[in-house]
Amino acid sequence: MLTKRKTVMENSQQTLLADPIWVYVRETIREASELSKEASELSKETSLKMKEIWEQRQRIQAEEAVRHAELERVVRETSEQMKETDRQMKETDKKIKSLSDTFSNKWGKLVEAITRPAVLTLFKKEGIKVSQIFEGSRSGVWENHELEVDIILCDGDESVAVEVKSTCWRKDIDHFIDQMQYFKKIFKLFAPTRVYPAIAALEYKEHSDRYAEKKGLFVIRTSGEGLYNLSSPAVRLEF
Repeated sequence: MLTKRKTVMENSQQTLLADPIWVYVRETIREASELSKEASELSKETSLKMKEIWEQRQRIQAEEAVRHAELERVVRETSEQMKETDRQMKETDKKIKSLSDTFSNKWGKLVEAITRPAVLTLFKKEGIKVSQIFEGSRSGVWENHELEVDIILCDGDESVAVEVKSTCWRKDIDHFIDQMQYFKKIFKLFAPTRVYPAIAALEYKEHSDRYAEKKGLFVIRTSGEGLYNLSSPAVRLEF
């Protein structure tokens, strides 16, 4: 009886396994299992790849941070060097200007010293009634206008204000004429006199000597070996 039951069950199982539906189910389960394994492996590969990408990105960011920091350091150092260079250049410019001003002042004083003895004689020969060189203060200020005259010749009704330059340019002529507008206000002693402006220089640039004559100034030129000559303008400028 038991043997017969066993045989029936085995036959039933064989019949069931042979059924197309169960064959399809078994095949589907098998394929699903294989797909699950493949998915699991793919997931592992993807995770590893993502980890590699993340680590690579972290390395790149770290390298970029180092490069950026180095670039900032270089820019900072360059900026400091440029500031220091600019400071040194400004300091050098100041020293050069100071030396130039010192040289110009000393040279101007020298030119004035060698011109001073000759001017009185030159203007006397020209018929200007002056007999002495004014020894008082030759600088002053009137309403924020400052004026310094190198040589002043005077006596009686006429006076001469002489501007002495080592090198004379046209702008020097214009500046001197502009300053002379305040001469009598600053030097009240000469207010009653006719004041003539004159320029004396060792070298005239831009034909400034002719320019000065056209403007009405007396022009004193050096003719070499300490000799001077005086040119009288066609129309004398008078203050």
